[in-house]
Amino acid sequence: MALGYVFEAMILLVAALCDAATDYGGKLNILGAFDTIFATKLPVVHPNCAVALRMSFNKFEEGHHEVRVDVVNDDGAPLGPPMQVPLQIEVPDEIEAVSRNIIINIQNWQFGSEGNFALNVSVDGRHETSIPLRVVLAKNQSATGQVGKQDGEGGWKNIMEEVYSDDESVEEDENEDLENDNDELDFDSDFDDDDESGHPKN
Repeated sequence: MALGYVFEAMILLVAALCDAATDYGGKLNILGAFDTIFATKLPVVHPNCAVALRMSFNKFEEGHHEVRVDVVNDDGAPLGPPMQVPLQIEVPDEIEAVSRNIIINIQNWQFGSEGNFALNVSVDGRHETSIPLRVVLAKNQSATGQVGKQDGEGGWKNIMEEVYSDDESVEEDENEDLENDNDELDFDSDFDDDDESGHPKN
């Protein structure tokens, strides 16, 4: 008996913290995946990075879904408000599943201390994975890894991009329309990792 592909429930195909990510015709492009920020002094402000996610949804999962990313410290305390992305899934009749790329851009991400952190990814309230992140105080500026910017405002700002794309190829002349259809949400926050209460600082 021939074995075919078995379509399961929602599958998280990719989850990475990286320097940048883009969606091009349904393809998820990731630049510079990392899990450590080296700082020469504290607090450290990491100027730009992104969370890149790719998910596959089966036909019976059509409808509304909520993707959420929570940044927590080693004790599980949140470091700010969650990053939330609503998804509306539609699967064409001729195929069994579709994939969606989600790119969350984070700007001016401040850390006031060293330690282990995590970005907890959940879909519809179900935990799917945790992306690890370490902040290390490096004594030597030549240390390898991601070195955060030393100046800048406190807190962090999230610019979230929802990118809906099928696995099917998209012609070049349609790419501009695909990008223009993306929903872009701005999240401003005065939280950083010194505030474990989840409330803004005065």
